[in-house]
Amino acid sequence: RAMQLDPDNFDIFFNVGIFCLQEKQYMQSIQATQRAIELKPDHAPAWLMLASAYYETGNSDAVEKLLERLVQKFPDDRSVQVADALFLPSIPRSCEDIDRSRARFMGKIDDLTRRGIGIADPLMERYNSLFFLAYHGRPHKEMAQRVAQFFLKSCPELEYTAAHCKKPRKKAGAKIRVGFVSPSMHENTLNQFLLKIIEKLGEHPAFEVYVFSSAPPLHPNVQSIRKRLSRYVDLPRNLKEAQQVIAREEMDILLYMEVGSDQLMYCLPFARLAHMQCVWGGIPVTTGIPNMDHFISNSDCEPEGAEAHYSERLVMLSRTLSVFSRPNIPEPVMSREALRLPTGDVRLYVCPVMLHKLHPDMDFAFRDILTRDPKARILLFDPKLTLAQNVLTRRFAAIMPPELLSRIVFLPFMTGKDFIHMLRAVDCVLDTFHFSFGTTAYIAIAAEVPFVTWPGEYYAGRTAWRMFRRMDLPELIAGTHEDFATIAVKLANDRNFYNAMALRMAERSDQFFDDYAIVDEFADCRPHRLTDMLKGADCRHHDYYLVAD
Repeated sequence: RAMQLDPDNFDIFFNVGIFCLQEKQYMQSIQATQRAIELKPDHAPAWLMLASAYYETGNSDAVEKLLERLVQKFPDDRSVQVADALFLPSIPRSCEDIDRSRARFMGKIDDLTRRGIGIADPLMERYNSLFFLAYHGRPHKEMAQRVAQFFLKSCPELEYTAAHCKKPRKKAGAKIRVGFVSPSMHENTLNQFLLKIIEKLGEHPAFEVYVFSSAPPLHPNVQSIRKRLSRYVDLPRNLKEAQQVIAREEMDILLYMEVGSDQLMYCLPFARLAHMQCVWGGIPVTTGIPNMDHFISNSDCEPEGAEAHYSERLVMLSRTLSVFSRPNIPEPVMSREALRLPTGDVRLYVCPVMLHKLHPDMDFAFRDILTRDPKARILLFDPKLTLAQNVLTRRFAAIMPPELLSRIVFLPFMTGKDFIHMLRAVDCVLDTFHFSFGTTAYIAIAAEVPFVTWPGEYYAGRTAWRMFRRMDLPELIAGTHEDFATIAVKLANDRNFYNAMALRMAERSDQFFDDYAIVDEFADCRPHRLTDMLKGADCRHHDYYLVAD
């Protein structure tokens, strides 16, 4: 209404653009911001917000061209230079595009580092593109370290040290304060994995357990968690204030769940806010951040020589870093018609993930499946049918003839019971390359839905592979993308094979649900010797380790 009443007021359109971007109303944000730019063509923040909105729609081509234009238009604007340097396509156009964009990314970062470009407030920089590095299936450590060094040099305030971390830990025998840090405590997926661990660890006599989260305080899930946890602390969306909020609690151990999922969760770990700071789950790649001491992982998921992949010291536990309860499986299975899936004489193959998880290597497996099975339809999901699917369609068209391409179908994403019904209604479920299923693997196993996986080179791509090895289901593990297609077509066409895999899965799946052994294992690995390690000097100069037994 304000826009209608005052159509020449820049502030109204700019603020509406910000609000719509935060509320994930991307097209509305684009429209409002474009009008703001018409009113103030030389306002660089408005242009950058327009680039952010385009980025969220999956239109990476438009963003790249826009940033190139802005670098010319605002040659002295620090924020424009940083945004341009940190740009990565959310959906790469090919494997070659991954390598090109990573090379461009690092070249720009190194140039900014050499030039000493400063950042006044790192939370104002829009660099969520860092999140997508984890999905490339490429070595990550060197890039992560170089990006971290850029941020440290450009914003020294990131390296804040809490007062209690400059002194020895309180007397031996005192309870160890453990804090879980996450932006997403309002999201059901994270709570399925994490909340029971937090509650169980809170019952352990050796620990005081805290949760620090920037989740919306009034969200119903947050209100429910607040009632279940006695030490739930809201984090403000301001870096210095968030640092102080955590520092006041004088934590011994901080476990960061999703480093890099947003600006705050990338910046907080640069500070020394606890005697020991660890990565736990979430985005399973190294952070490159000097003040992160340990990366807590699972020994079954890590390849030989995995220590070389991490800037943190790698701690490998034998249990999965989650406690997942077996979900209720709704009966009977809904029909394809009711689920609005393709019907008729077709076989449905589904890859039920967000589109940015589809690595270009998967395109060849899709092509092989469509070629080998003339009745195949591959179902992909786009939450709001954004422009991202256009990027993927062009990518598929580069290696597929039109007849195969026409059998790839994009649908709105399904959630809750509909998601489970969908997994059971299709003929074959396809895991993703290089970044394997997480929650989906647990749901599929609980629903007795066999799926095919191809283990990646790094931890992120090996979670489903680990579960199949534990269940002794080698028939569902591929060795190449051709092998992946072979197993998929067999699952979809050979019902006896499908049922045999489902039966073995049902017989052996209990080990993955409500397994609280991870809590005891972590408790046994707690840093018993903190008092001996801390001699009053700055913590980051000490050699930290977890005592294994």
